[in-house]
Amino acid sequence: QEDVAMFLRLCSSSSSILPWEVAVLCNLDNQEATPTNQVDTKTYSGYLDAVLSVENGRSLIESSLLENKELFLISVKVLLTTPPNDRVLNERGRPLPHSHLVQWTYQTSLTRLTSLSVMTTDDIKEQMIDLFQKNGYWSGILDLYINMMKITSDLLSIITDLYNMEIIQRLSKNNLLTSPKVWNELLEILISHDTQVLSHDTSHDLTLEGVVREMVSVLGIEETGNVLSQVKDVCGDIFPHTLHEFLVGVATVHREQRSTSHLLLEKLDRHLWSSRPIALGPQLQAIYKSESHTPYEHTTPTSINTFIEDAGSHWGIRANSERCPVCGFPILSNISEKGSGLLAFHCGHVYHRTCVPEQACLICFVSKYFLYLNNVTK
Repeated sequence: QEDVAMFLRLCSSSSSILPWEVAVLCNLDNQEATPTNQVDTKTYSGYLDAVLSVENGRSLIESSLLENKELFLISVKVLLTTPPNDRVLNERGRPLPHSHLVQWTYQTSLTRLTSLSVMTTDDIKEQMIDLFQKNGYWSGILDLYINMMKITSDLLSIITDLYNMEIIQRLSKNNLLTSPKVWNELLEILISHDTQVLSHDTSHDLTLEGVVREMVSVLGIEETGNVLSQVKDVCGDIFPHTLHEFLVGVATVHREQRSTSHLLLEKLDRHLWSSRPIALGPQLQAIYKSESHTPYEHTTPTSINTFIEDAGSHWGIRANSERCPVCGFPILSNISEKGSGLLAFHCGHVYHRTCVPEQACLICFVSKYFLYLNNVTK
């Protein structure tokens, strides 16, 4: 034990010692081991776990493994020889529910090699999937398929056996469940399975209701309805009442949104294609009139406030006042049935039409009147 520990410390502390050299020392290169020349998988697993769990010098070790495809697969196989404490396979060799959450002895090294598989060939990945499936390393299978951006019938069957809703949500976040055909196959496999949950938190269980709700969030209510109508052996009785209510509610909201969107686009289209006068709006006319009667001066233009302008030539403009200067009521409120509407003058001041029967800006009149009085007194 002391010699093995010293050996592991020596190999992991020196970046000049490469994995193939340790594999030779552990007799992993021998095809047939003899009683006097046993393969030492435990020491090699301990070495990999030591060098792959630290940042210093890890890139050199990983490069060495990637250059030797045979050693890469041997390393994966050796790490899988030490099974976890909890069971991950049933009597038929299928996944036990939630067994992808089981922690393996060399979990860190297995996770690291799985992430490195992105830089290997498809043949290596397929062999890794086969190794993981035989040994029940289900979290590795999920990571491999996500790295490959690939969904197969075998994976959907494994997911159904694992019976965990978080796997579906993870695949959705990685954009692997965008095809209606995949959802159709998943639902058919789920309906045909009779998975028994083993003392786990039921809030994470894979249920038909949870799958349909996730499908609605990915495909939308219309495409979900099309998928459900094509699923074999499906009937309304297998759906819980809460799911019926959810689907009806989402469909109702979707219909209202489409109706509202259509009305908005229709009004926008009518405005864009309607004929409008070419004349400038009142505010621009006032600016043009004042500048055309004064000599030209090169000055920096100031920012212009926006006001309610002529509805025939402009739209969507905010007023510079929230209340009518005469009555004090909100400018957008209808205070009279006889003379409804607003008056916006060249100066930008806005009134209720009924508040200014003389149709003149009272604010400007008062300010000019006081200016006139001041000039007279002087």
